[in-house]
Amino acid sequence: FKVSYSRGFNPQPKFSFGVALPVGLESEAEYADVWLDEWVSPEDFIQACNEHLPDGCKLLEAKSIPMNAPSFAPFITLSVYEGLLPKVFVRHSLHEIEKALSDENALRLACRLNSGSVVVAHSVSVVDIGETFIMHLELPDGQKSHCRPVELLRAALNLSDDALAQLRIVKRATLCKVNGMLVSPMALPDAHVE
Repeated sequence: FKVSYSRGFNPQPKFSFGVALPVGLESEAEYADVWLDEWVSPEDFIQACNEHLPDGCKLLEAKSIPMNAPSFAPFITLSVYEGLLPKVFVRHSLHEIEKALSDENALRLACRLNSGSVVVAHSVSVVDIGETFIMHLELPDGQKSHCRPVELLRAALNLSDDALAQLRIVKRATLCKVNGMLVSPMALPDAHVE
C-alpha cells in the first residue's frame, strides 16, 4: 500500500502518532493515524504491517475512517499503566505506597507541571502479592499534560536509578475523552465531538 504524502517543497509521509511512550516501558496501547493513497482493508493493513515490523512489535487492530476525520491525538487524556514493584526496593507499607503515589507534589514532578498548574485527576491502586506490589496507575496523558510513571515512582518513593531500571511497567490502555466519556481511540466516532 502507498502512504499519502503532504504537499509542498519537502513532502512528508502523512501519519500521526499519539504521545511518545516513555523510554524503557512496554506498551499494548500505542496508536497512529496513517493516510493512504487508496483504500486498504483493515485486515490487509494489519497483515502487511506485521510482516515488516521488528520482533516484539505487532499491530493488533486497525480501523478505516474518512479522510476528513480529525486525528485522535488531541483527544488523548489518560494512560493506564501496570507495574511490578519488588518489595526489596521499598521499605513502605501498602498504604504508604498508595499515599506517596497519590501525593500532589510527586504528581506535579512526574507531570512536569508548574507550581501554579492544576494537578489533573489520576488514580492509584496497589495490591500486595507476596514479594511484589502490583501497581495500577491511571495518569494524565496527552497534549496538555504528559505524566511519566517512572518519574512518579522516583519522586514518590525515592527509588534509585538501578531500582527503576529493574521495574517492569506496561502501558495497558490509552484513553480519549469524548462527550465526557473515556474511550479507546479505536472506539472514537468518525467525527469526534468533545
